[in-house]
Amino acid sequence: MQDRLRVALPVRLLAVAVGAAYVLLACGLSVPSAAPTTVPAPASATPGPPTASPSPEPSPSPLPSLSPAELEALIAEIEASVHAIRELDAQRDVPDRVVDEVALRKDMERFISEAATPEEYAAQARLGERLGYFPADTDLAALQLGLLGDQVLGYYDEDSGELAVVQRGGAFGPLERVTLAHEYTHALQDQHFDLNTLETDDLSNGDRALARMTLAEGDATLAMQQWALGNLTFEQLLEITTRALDAEQLAALSGVPRLLARQLEFPYLEGLVFATSLYQAGGWAAVDAAYKAPPASTEQIIHPEKYTSREAPVEVAPPLTVADLGEGWTEGWSDTLGELGIATWLEPTAGIAAAKAAAAGWGGDRVVMLEATDGAWLVAWRTAWDTPADADAFAFAAQAQAGTLSTPATVAHSLGSTQVEVRIASVGELLRAVPAP
Repeated sequence: MQDRLRVALPVRLLAVAVGAAYVLLACGLSVPSAAPTTVPAPASATPGPPTASPSPEPSPSPLPSLSPAELEALIAEIEASVHAIRELDAQRDVPDRVVDEVALRKDMERFISEAATPEEYAAQARLGERLGYFPADTDLAALQLGLLGDQVLGYYDEDSGELAVVQRGGAFGPLERVTLAHEYTHALQDQHFDLNTLETDDLSNGDRALARMTLAEGDATLAMQQWALGNLTFEQLLEITTRALDAEQLAALSGVPRLLARQLEFPYLEGLVFATSLYQAGGWAAVDAAYKAPPASTEQIIHPEKYTSREAPVEVAPPLTVADLGEGWTEGWSDTLGELGIATWLEPTAGIAAAKAAAAGWGGDRVVMLEATDGAWLVAWRTAWDTPADADAFAFAAQAQAGTLSTPATVAHSLGSTQVEVRIASVGELLRAVPAP
């Protein structure tokens, strides 16, 4: 889910399966064919080709309601097949619940309230607004609650070891079943690797927390995909696609700030690619091994070869401290935004492709927001790059993006240097009064 500018959520929500439009449609379940995926499925999954052709306008027929005993038997059958696909045995029973949207909202409200204090949410929102990620007066907790209430399909609670699948409608259909396969994979991960050790609720480095969450979500999405292709018919996959294209869900996502949307989809989409690269190199054993050496940055997720070569992020010192500004100043927030955060920041002016290219040489970064009692504030963001050419590319793109902000901003970079520093302030005098980068 999200953490700080990724919107802080506790490790228990590592297991949330979000937005069908992002998770299922974009992960390849929407276009089954005779060769539905490049992911080699294990023998136990026994995927087969589609059994029928799609109708031009699918209208899935209602499924009969299941008795409690029938539903329990179906859940047990799905979980048994996930064991075989994911090659992990259950070490203990996993309590499961089928919840409606009222129960879902209550759980989401509780999780969100436990994830961060109102002051922490407010500080995250201020930093996001000042960097240009969010519109003014963003209520981050409320925005997150609304988004998750619309998009969550299921979740695994690491604290209780319980999983839940959201049932929207009367039947436990293909979407609910594939969600169960995803969430049950999280339960197996937790039993074998202890998801708490990933430290996805670490508020000191959001980029690393997102990367580690992506390992778990990519793993579960790959297992979910293999389960779906081996256990659902063509018509059932088509029904998932139809529900994924629900107009209300797509409309809800379209109004979300770009950073939140990217951080929502990243663990599933890029996570699937990352997990697939590990799987193709060494099967599930290679995925298992990643929990002992989890990814350290979104850069390692976006470029799996950098994870394989263990290209570690550069440690970047805070560019400014309270001591640099004197009395009356405090540190409001500090974080690492990473390659994903930088690419998203550059998108409005550079476009998606150019923004990705300008962020691709990321080596490390640290952003700090300093605030004064009189309402003045200063954001200092120091970035490190692999080569001087990479730094040049970012500095050029950053100049354009900084020029669109509503408050004064500067981009400092010397030719031949591998560092670039961005500063944004409430008033221009602050940019000239503080120590130069």
